[in-house]
Amino acid sequence: MDLYGCYTLSYNISDTETSSAVIETFNRVFAIEPDTRPMVHTDCGAAYCSCLTTT
Repeated sequence: MDLYGCYTLSYNISDTETSSAVIETFNRVFAIEPDTRPMVHTDCGAAYCSCLTTT
């Protein structure tokens, strides 16, 4: 969500909680706003804490 404009930049609905679903969401955001420096708030679930999303 863009905190200034209060609109959703991207979302992804997946059958399972996987790091690839998280990465796909971030890739969509960066495609829309390539110069963005995101502030990410999560529930610290496994998909967000895996080594695939922290590198």
